[in-house]
Amino acid sequence: MDEHAQKASADSLRTVAMSLKRAKLAGYVELMNNPWRLVWLNFLAGLARGVGIASCRKLRSSICLCSAM
Repeated sequence: MDEHAQKASADSLRTVAMSLKRAKLAGYVELMNNPWRLVWLNFLAGLARGVGIASCRKLRSSICLCSAM
């Protein structure tokens, strides 16, 4: 790969990285400007965690009870 191609590659990579940083920052600013959306997303994440923990416990306990019989 020649030097010109490497430089073009590095420049395009930098451009993509900056775009991703801006997009992430824009999403964060959007959440800070809309606190109810932040609360809602946190509620849904907690609900999903709780359901996952409960189902895992139920599965483990049923496996233990079945293997004990």
